[in-house]
Amino acid sequence: MTDEHANLNDFLTPTSGEGAQWNNFASPGTIDDNFALLDAMVMLIVDSVLYMVVAWYVDHINPGEAGIAQPFYFPFMVGVVRTIYCKII
Repeated sequence: MTDEHANLNDFLTPTSGEGAQWNNFASPGTIDDNFALLDAMVMLIVDSVLYMVVAWYVDHINPGEAGIAQPFYFPFMVGVVRTIYCKII
């Protein structure tokens, strides 16, 4: 086995050997790393919410043949803000 394969094997094999468990969900995979599985899950949730907001916005400004297009500044209109705020409360 060459050094290149040994380095790739070390990269693919976790150092502790236990894998992702609930008790090490927030701890990094290696000693010299500070990125944990919890960080990836938080990024996944934040990205999902961001993409949902972008899809909602684009759907309102460019609804296709089935709807009426809103102006690009519609989230800042008084009626829209009041409707969203009243639904939250």
